Amino acid sequence: MWEGGKRTVSVNAYERSADARTACIQARGWGCAICRFDFGRVYGVEFQGFIHVHHKVPVSKVGARYKVDPARDLIPLCPNCHSIVHYGNKTRSVQEVKTLLLTAKRQNK
Repeated sequence: MWEGGKRTVSVNAYERSADARTACIQARGWGCAICRFDFGRVYGVEFQGFIHVHHKVPVSKVGARYKVDPARDLIPLCPNCHSIVHYGNKTRSVQEVKTLLLTAKRQNK
């Protein structure tokens, strides 16, 4: 099993606004909107405010530069929930992932 080979990959990178991220967290808090995980509460004050910020409509789907409304268009998600939102090359809604989480919790009781 070989690893570490080098290859060149060309991708599109979309601009993100640090100010929009900050405004989203100010509007919605830094707990995950799906599972309520809070890094600061679990890992300590050094990690307070650490959270991913998800675009409800993927920037790649908008197709152009646009003015984002941080309170309406963005939502804080922990890395786990953010991964599930995008798992399998799909974009699930926050409500879909909340339902998946609640269903799994009920099944694992």
